[in-house]
Amino acid sequence: EGFRGGYGAAIILLSVLMLSGFGCTRVQSTTVFMQKVSFQTSDDVTIVGNYVQGDVGKPVVLLLHMMPATKESWASMQTTLNDKGWGSLAIDLRGHGESTYRGTERIYYTDFEDEDHQASGKDIEAAMQFLKEKGVEESNVYMIGASIGANLALRYAATHHAIPAVVLLSPGLEYRGVATLEAIRALAQTQSLFLVASDDDAYSFSTIRELYNAAAQLIVRERMEGNGFGHGTTMLEKNPQWVADIVEWLVRAYSPFSRGSERGLQ
Repeated sequence: EGFRGGYGAAIILLSVLMLSGFGCTRVQSTTVFMQKVSFQTSDDVTIVGNYVQGDVGKPVVLLLHMMPATKESWASMQTTLNDKGWGSLAIDLRGHGESTYRGTERIYYTDFEDEDHQASGKDIEAAMQFLKEKGVEESNVYMIGASIGANLALRYAATHHAIPAVVLLSPGLEYRGVATLEAIRALAQTQSLFLVASDDDAYSFSTIRELYNAAAQLIVRERMEGNGFGHGTTMLEKNPQWVADIVEWLVRAYSPFSRGSERGLQ
């Protein structure tokens, strides 16, 4: 499902400082506050996330990490989104990071069967319920996923057509039984799609081309390709400009005048 991505570069870049007593993280001098939150899934898994509240009325982006990464792999993305006034919620999928309890039972992704990974769809449902309770409508929630997180994001968007746009970093045709080809064809014409992969990740590189072609029904679809950037959020660490590029794409997708295209960036 993915390569193990390091977080050192992001931590150095963002200069993350914990604020004792407030349950928040201050990032850089831009004063981004990441509030640690938690909520329960329908099968009693406690999901932990980093939540950044955006400007009133601005979209919120739900961020789903690759395996075996954690919510912290999205720190630079959350900061850049906040610079635009957008909110964000990065969660630890079940069995990862701090989301390791089902009731009182400890759970770890290393012990998972395929069906356990597939059950991570319940983590997304719980995250959406959390955002709804914050007053965020599903029609104002955008999604970004990496590797298996990309597949999970797509599967959710395919059955929830209120989701305006989804960004897929290094998706696969199938990870742990979470398949994408049928889901891509089930997206509504009005949903926007952004596919991202690097050529040294051959499986995902070929996947985004196949998914792009399979999504011909979409008004807005775009593909971004790179050279030597690796897999999932590792691409964002190796090429930080892509963080800005993805956020700018989201801003365009938010605009009623946005149009889809196909491009390759080096």
